[in-house]
Amino acid sequence: MTEELKKTNQKLVELFAKKNTLATDSEEFKQCFDFIIYEIAVNAKFVMIVQYNKDDFISDGKGAMTALKESPITFGTLSPVNSDEDYLALYTSYETLLADYKKSPEQLQTFINSFDDIYNILFKLAGVNLAGIVINPHTDSFVLNKNIIQTIKERKEIETRGHTQFTVPKNTNLIIEEPNPYPQLAVNKLCEYASTKKEIKAIWVKKMLNTNKDNEESTLFIVHADENIETIFPEMSEILREYIDGFIDLISYEQAMQFATGTAFYQRD
Repeated sequence: MTEELKKTNQKLVELFAKKNTLATDSEEFKQCFDFIIYEIAVNAKFVMIVQYNKDDFISDGKGAMTALKESPITFGTLSPVNSDEDYLALYTSYETLLADYKKSPEQLQTFINSFDDIYNILFKLAGVNLAGIVINPHTDSFVLNKNIIQTIKERKEIETRGHTQFTVPKNTNLIIEEPNPYPQLAVNKLCEYASTKKEIKAIWVKKMLNTNKDNEESTLFIVHADENIETIFPEMSEILREYIDGFIDLISYEQAMQFATGTAFYQRD
């Protein structure tokens, strides 16, 4: 299990080491940082300290655990430098973890989790109120807050599904503008597609800036459809990813009537 985890995370460990040799304002640093984010989201797995009732879980023998019933779990956390909030502590290897805790593996309870598992802990697990994650706290001390983790999750969905299905959370500040430049090729292709789908009544395109995420920009498509929206969105995304760079957000008309201003670029007669 230890060697398998080290092999899985070898690329990430190498990238951490490289990052530490680069000037933070260099283009190479930015590229290295992007590679690190990709490894975290797609390939890496992390070991974490937990406390739980062993009788309530079953192990797959590789560090992953499945709950047999609802059971409380306490996660190992700490506060990074210059922060008074708690972050989930993650480690790329057992050696790195044990160097911090100064105990034998038999004395510790641990889980091994992927990025998607960690996302669910932070955003979906009841009773968890953490500010983000810190990887290898006392060596690399790589900190990601929840806003960044949410962005990584969306980026991963775009890579794997072609889009992220967008909903408007409470207390989110959005700026909706007309796109400039106008994505005419994408619009033309979507009009061709929509003409074959009687469910689609209208489509609008906007530029969206999320001020909660440092004005992160995406191209927003608002789709008015009678039914089959879960089928329509993936099909639309396959078309759009060929013509639009960057983030693509798809949202139903019912969720975003207030943004559907002006004339729809597609409207069924």
